[in-house]
Amino acid sequence: MEVLQRRVLSTLYSDSTTGIPNHVLSSRGYFFDNPRRYDSDDDLAWSIPPQNGSASLSSDCYDWGSRHSSFTVHTNSNEQKRVQQYAVDVTLDPDTANPALILSDDGKQVNCGNVWKNLTDNPKRFSPSPCVFGKQSLSSGRFYFEVQVKEKTDWVLGVARESINRKGKITLSPQNGFWTIWLRNGNEYEALDDPPVDLSLKSRPQKVGVFVDYEEGLVSFYDVDAAALIYSFTGCSFTEKLYPNFCPFMNHGGRNSAPLIICPVN
Repeated sequence: MEVLQRRVLSTLYSDSTTGIPNHVLSSRGYFFDNPRRYDSDDDLAWSIPPQNGSASLSSDCYDWGSRHSSFTVHTNSNEQKRVQQYAVDVTLDPDTANPALILSDDGKQVNCGNVWKNLTDNPKRFSPSPCVFGKQSLSSGRFYFEVQVKEKTDWVLGVARESINRKGKITLSPQNGFWTIWLRNGNEYEALDDPPVDLSLKSRPQKVGVFVDYEEGLVSFYDVDAAALIYSFTGCSFTEKLYPNFCPFMNHGGRNSAPLIICPVN
C-alpha cells in the first residue's frame, strides 16, 4: 500500500504599527493541501501570532492512506427532485467563522478577506482553518441545501460532526467527522473519503446540492443544474449533531474572490 503524505506550513504575522494581530493571507495560501501533491507556495496556514509579534515557521505531515480510486458522476433527475423536498433554510453561524472570512448580513454568503479580524475566540470558532458552520443542525431525519460555487477555483462543502476539532490543523475525512468534497485549482474535484476519491465530472458544477439521511448514514452531493449525482458517502455512522460546513478558500488575489452562496431550493 502506497502511503501518501501532505504537509502544512504555518507562518505568523502581526501588525507592527497597531499591535493587533493580523494575518497577511497569501493569494496562494491554503490550509488544506491535495494529499498527492505538495507545493510549498500553496500551503501557508494561518495561526494567531504571539503578542510580541515574532514569527515562526513549522511543518507537519499527515498520513492519507492508500492512493485514490475514481468515481464517475451519474445523472438521475428523479432522485434529485426527491431529495430537494427535504430542503432546509440554512444560514451561516458567525460565531463559528474563521476571523479571515467575510459573511454577508443575511448569513447566506461567505468569502475570504485579506485581514484577520480581531474577534473574540470561542470553542466554536474555526482557527486557523478557513471554515464556517451553518446554524442549522441535524440529529435525525433528512435535510438538503444548495450552494452556488460559480466562478470559484477552490472550495470545500459538506457536513461535519458538532464535536470535530476546530482548532489547529484539520484533516478532512469521515474518520475525523467530516463528509466533504472539494474543488482545487479550478478543475481538481475530490471526495474526501477514506481514502480520498478522484471525481470525474463532465462539466463544472455551478450549484452543488448536499443531502443527508441521518438514519441511513448517507451524505450525497449533486450537480444541481445537470441533475447529476456527484458522490455519495454510504454506511456512515452518525451519533451526534451534524452541521453544514463551508470553506471558500483563499481569494487568490481576486481569482477566487467569488463567495459561496446558499441558495433557495427551486
